[in-house]
Amino acid sequence: MIYPLTQVTGGIDNIYDVPLEFLTNAQLSKTCSDSLVPKWFKPVYNRCPGVKTKFETLFKAFKRLNRTKRSELISIYSSSKNIQNICSDLTNIFKGVDKYDKAIRTPLKNLFEFLFNDTIGTAVFKANAKMHIDDHYTLFQEKNNVHICPFCGLESYTLPKIRRAEYDHFLPISIYPWLGVNFNNLVPMGDHCNGKKNADNILYREKAAINRRLVWYPYEWINYSVVLTCKKKPTLADMSGDWEVVFKATAPKNQDKIKTWND
Repeated sequence: MIYPLTQVTGGIDNIYDVPLEFLTNAQLSKTCSDSLVPKWFKPVYNRCPGVKTKFETLFKAFKRLNRTKRSELISIYSSSKNIQNICSDLTNIFKGVDKYDKAIRTPLKNLFEFLFNDTIGTAVFKANAKMHIDDHYTLFQEKNNVHICPFCGLESYTLPKIRRAEYDHFLPISIYPWLGVNFNNLVPMGDHCNGKKNADNILYREKAAINRRLVWYPYEWINYSVVLTCKKKPTLADMSGDWEVVFKATAPKNQDKIKTWND
């Protein structure tokens, strides 16, 4: 990151535990109902349009899995809360959704995308979680007192009073949908910057996801220096010129992490 970031927490973080409790309870349940979710989330489950349907669809797909796959899915989800550990522990072979049958992949993606895009910003969610995503962004701004996107260092954050900035899923939910409502995996990002960010799996050195590598976690600070090289001087015809920006870790052991941020 361009500068250190302080993580914020609040009632909105509890959304992460909802699917975990739902899947755990679903193993022994024959029917899908609000009894499978935490007590505080029941009004959201019943009153927020679309939420119940997404859980019911996931329930049916989950029940079709054999016992081993159900347990594996729950185990991966329960261990996915600590994003910093996933980024720094090379023995943590964190599986992507592509490792599962399409029958469960689609409901998983649909639920987590819906919870992030259509649930955590609603009035009924705020009433029961005591916080929603706009509150989280305001708290982030208050604690960090920053105005520039920490990824690009160029784009200004939008003011909380006007509109919140985009939230970036640091580890992409296209690969890891269960990280969709994990606020350890979310960092406010400039809107245009977020639109240009790729969705590669930076946990691995190659697209085949074979060799794990250390990753710079957004809320972990690494000292670095910047080397700016002018490869082509600006002219009247082309005022931008051609510039190369290289980030170098102060400690050589952190250079691999710096590279993942560049990627």
